[in-house]
Amino acid sequence: MKHLATPLILVLLGSWARAEETVSRESFAKLRQRFAIDRTLRIDQLEAYLTAKFTGARFIELRGQVTGSYSSPGMSGVLLEHPSADPIAVEAETVPAWLVGVEREARFILRVERAEITNPLRMVMIAAAPVEAMPDLVPPAPAPVAKPKTATAKTVTKTPIGRGYKNLASRSGSRTWSLPVSEVTPIYASFIQTRNPRLSSREASRIAEGVVGFSVNYGVDARLIMSVIMVESGFDPFATSRKGAMGLGQLMPRTAAGLGVRSAYDTAENLYGMIKHLRRLLDKYYGQTGDSQRALQLSLAAYNAGEGNVRKYGGIPPFTQTQNYVRKIINIYAQLTDSQ
Repeated sequence: MKHLATPLILVLLGSWARAEETVSRESFAKLRQRFAIDRTLRIDQLEAYLTAKFTGARFIELRGQVTGSYSSPGMSGVLLEHPSADPIAVEAETVPAWLVGVEREARFILRVERAEITNPLRMVMIAAAPVEAMPDLVPPAPAPVAKPKTATAKTVTKTPIGRGYKNLASRSGSRTWSLPVSEVTPIYASFIQTRNPRLSSREASRIAEGVVGFSVNYGVDARLIMSVIMVESGFDPFATSRKGAMGLGQLMPRTAAGLGVRSAYDTAENLYGMIKHLRRLLDKYYGQTGDSQRALQLSLAAYNAGEGNVRKYGGIPPFTQTQNYVRKIINIYAQLTDSQ
């Protein structure tokens, strides 16, 4: 089973510029000068430019292709893609109107910050503008030259269960990383409707958009999310368990409240909560074990039976229901990833 690295998480906040507006070329140039920005980075150059050991804060300019947007209470954003890099999610308090419903290149001035090397990068938007309205002020930075690793070099291990929204319908074995979100979402929606034919096309698409958007944002393989939802609710947004678990990801009231989910039967809010929760569990148990497969097993056990029971029994609790739950999801996940 393949696990890929956690993506860069970009957080766009509207405190420096109104989300609906773009800045003028002159204002953009002044901001670049103010923050001593001397180059324009592409998405595929970002990690090499910052280096794996980067901590602290700095200002950069980033250029990327916006391929989609998503929005829910307290969580909105756009997705950026590049043919030679994994997609990254760009969070925003509100998505700029000129980036909604279109695919276009944009330039961002961002504040990059990371407290510890094990944390994802956090980037705060200061300004954004369409590329066509903002000619390059300086030539783009050249592609970084990778330095050869030495035997004494320290390797930074990233958290497991990687990002992605690979094609569920494909069994050709080919990689589908570069598919734009606009093409991937209908594939997921079609798959979802085969599992729950009672869903309308609109609702299936809404679920697919949430799975793709939030899985990229939180760095969890979308196929894992699909596997969990299949077992938890069968893609029924209004599913309710005898114990009171709610919605697609079967969030318990206390868990939902702790995640900031106000309406667990709202598709976007439920997906936001469950994927954020699963990301935290994966990070927690990978930090404890250093083993991605074991972290996945413990995360699923905790999702089902609670972290207290995992701690009490020192692993997967001896509950038949929980053991079957973990086994079933891992088997489904393996089926969805066996062609990659």
